[in-house]
Amino acid sequence: MTIDYLRLVLLLAALGAAGCYPSPPAGSMTDADGDGVAASDDCDDNNAELGARAADGDCDGILMAEDCDDDDTGAVSSLEDADCDGVLTDDDCNDSDADVDPVDGVADGSLFGARADDLDCDGVVTDEDCDDDNIAQPNEDADCDGVLTADDCDDS
Repeated sequence: MTIDYLRLVLLLAALGAAGCYPSPPAGSMTDADGDGVAASDDCDDNNAELGARAADGDCDGILMAEDCDDDDTGAVSSLEDADCDGVLTDDDCNDSDADVDPVDGVADGSLFGARADDLDCDGVVTDEDCDDDNIAQPNEDADCDGVLTADDCDDS
């Protein structure tokens, strides 16, 4: 019995050294990257950083709950663009409202858009703002002379 056991061990060792491994039983899970996701459900079974397609539909590494567009691998995370309007948080005057138009800064009565269009985020676009780096500058001065329109006899 010991000799048969020894032969079996040697045979298995020889098969393993030659790369002849038995196929996994039908219905068993294969997981090459060890992330716990079956290869058939894994975004990339050679990369443990990318998990299941069920949690990351476009397999870009951003989970659905944080992905601005899980059908677009180029979309950013809501951690980078909270309202997912295409203007990153650091450049967005109102990153809590995706309805605010980042081009002209006007939507739904809100006057805040992208900093590229309104540097001081006061609701007046740069081309029409007398002092676009100072939010304290009043917006009611049509000729930008420092006198408000209501008090200016020539505010054209």
